[in-house]
Amino acid sequence: MAARPLREPPGPRSGELTRVHGFSGQVVPRPEDWRPGLENAGYWCPHDTRALPGGLQEFREALDRLTS
Repeated sequence: MAARPLREPPGPRSGELTRVHGFSGQVVPRPEDWRPGLENAGYWCPHDTRALPGGLQEFREALDRLTS
């Protein structure tokens, strides 16, 4: 009995992971040679000034202190 060939699990080299790109399709059109799973999501800009919920702000400040 022949063994089935091993299939590479989804990962950076398998080409199966979804990759999200942070630029506008209005500025740079999606390249025609992109495979499925390469997504253009638009710009990621932190312009939201609302307060973070619950203890998330304290957690973020603690991380900032650890990494500064």
